[in-house]
Amino acid sequence: MREDYGANLREDPAYRLRHRGIRYLVWLWARGASPAGYLLAEYAYAGLMPLTKARFFPNAFVPVENAPPLLPNLVKTYHLITGNLTESWGLWDALEEAVQKPTIPLVIAGSIKTQQEEARLRSYLHRHKAWLWLRSYFVPYPVVQNLQRHAALLYGLYQPLPHIRDKIPGKFYEAAALGVPLRWRQGVSPVWDAFWRRYREEPEAPMLYWAYYEPKLLQWVEELMSRLEKAS
Repeated sequence: MREDYGANLREDPAYRLRHRGIRYLVWLWARGASPAGYLLAEYAYAGLMPLTKARFFPNAFVPVENAPPLLPNLVKTYHLITGNLTESWGLWDALEEAVQKPTIPLVIAGSIKTQQEEARLRSYLHRHKAWLWLRSYFVPYPVVQNLQRHAALLYGLYQPLPHIRDKIPGKFYEAAALGVPLRWRQGVSPVWDAFWRRYREEPEAPMLYWAYYEPKLLQWVEELMSRLEKAS
């Protein structure tokens, strides 16, 4: 739940050096104005209300309709890299692993931000030719989920940087909900390891689909409406 924006700005390679200082100063000013709101994840909007009145749901998964596989001849045989194709998301380590298994089909679906990174990626693909590379500013989520659903393995080799290791990346939820194996850095983030112990090894762990949480959401809405009626 917690989001260390200061660590984001200091550590994330996505922020270029010339932008880092300005963004960091803005964050320091905003944190002084609303400390809670800029130390908690932005999705909680904690700065807009007292924390005692906030309630949190897991980052539940919304499945897209189970369309036919986009790669019908490769179902459950290919390894998959999705998301932002950057170092902090573990792109280069995933590719290093992939080139050690050149006979396993590799699928890459994501966007890459700089010409230098693209040139480096293409150099890897000379050693392990990917069966598919979707390169665009935004790869539609139904495409990503279709590829995830029918993959043999998802790569989630996120760098254990301070702004990442205390959060649970969305790919963890997607892999667990779809029942697809995920390769992640074991032992570098207690949060990541605990997630997989719970959702892959405990039979009684809550479901990850949003439908599981709908009754609780409706109950909370009813409680809120009841309070508003009494207040009026």
